[in-house]
Amino acid sequence: MKIIRDKKEKEVFVTLSEQPKEVAEKGEEKEAESGSFGISVQDVTPDMAEQFNLDPKEKGVIVVQIEEGSLAEEAGLREGDLIIEINRKPVLDLKSYERLFTKIKKGEAVLILINRQGSRFYLTLTKDMG
Repeated sequence: MKIIRDKKEKEVFVTLSEQPKEVAEKGEEKEAESGSFGISVQDVTPDMAEQFNLDPKEKGVIVVQIEEGSLAEEAGLREGDLIIEINRKPVLDLKSYERLFTKIKKGEAVLILINRQGSRFYLTLTKDMG
């Protein structure tokens, strides 16, 4: 597939696969909820990295749940997506995700860098505490 990024044409290879119904098993993993976006995230385990074709050394938090009809769902975020940046600041783990998320003001547009099965792209969401 050919895409245009930063005014340059690039060719990328895409692998289609069925998305698993359940991303993470319930357990003792710490989870953070981003209420206004309608997502729950947690630190990535080696098993999750393998399941979603992610580099196990890459830092970030993985989306484990998305509320139906939420901002995140409407923007195209999926369970299994790895969030690696918020507003161009790195998300290293759950603690840094929570710190960056709390700095976002109501109505502010948020730029999120996602890694989905090895492909990186940005999504924009607007924080709505309504």
